[in-house]
Amino acid sequence: MLKPLAADSLVSKDGLSAQKALAQLYLKWEQPAEASIVLREAHVSRFADDNHNTIDKHNRERAEQRWQQMNRNQHQSVADWRNDIQHGGWRKEPGKSNDLIKSVQAWVDKFDPTPQADTTTAPRVFLVSRHPAAVQWLHQNGYQQAEVVEHIDPTTLQPGDTVVGTLPIHLAAKVCAAGAKMFFLEMNVSHELRGQELSVAQMNQLGARLGQYQVREIKSPEESRSDEA
Repeated sequence: MLKPLAADSLVSKDGLSAQKALAQLYLKWEQPAEASIVLREAHVSRFADDNHNTIDKHNRERAEQRWQQMNRNQHQSVADWRNDIQHGGWRKEPGKSNDLIKSVQAWVDKFDPTPQADTTTAPRVFLVSRHPAAVQWLHQNGYQQAEVVEHIDPTTLQPGDTVVGTLPIHLAAKVCAAGAKMFFLEMNVSHELRGQELSVAQMNQLGARLGQYQVREIKSPEESRSDEA
């Protein structure tokens, strides 16, 4: 019983086969809730980078985003029936229990335990700035090949991209949600110098540096008020 569950890595073909075998075992024991959890995580593991275990939070988020981008309908379908089961039917128009169990069985049976090759393009680097000195400073600090843009559309980003600049916090959150890295250009600018075009020399004097941040929206004010009500 345990032999099919053994594997050295979750993201290898053996690891994915083991996750499928575990989901099948849960179904045999009439535990579709556990089977649905395992199968959804198996789908995430299938889209992981080579040798990047999805137990790590960052690797898991990146794999989930790749799965969603490459097969949005499948991602949504699996999420829907898994949430119906895990939330005990406390959702709007949940599926019927017998239909959900049949769905889990069908998804387990057709799960392909083959790692999904990364077919996305190479990671890109964007410098977001309208200030010539800032662009020059970034070029001098390792970003000579980056694409310079005045604005960034987070919907065009893909996991692994890098965005460098100073963005409003809500845009930075969307950049991070897309799986891109967010680096802020930071300086200790005095009140007298604010609004002025600075030179590269001035930027260095003001301690210009790049700081990487992970920005995430938690709740909107409307959602918070709704929770309090």
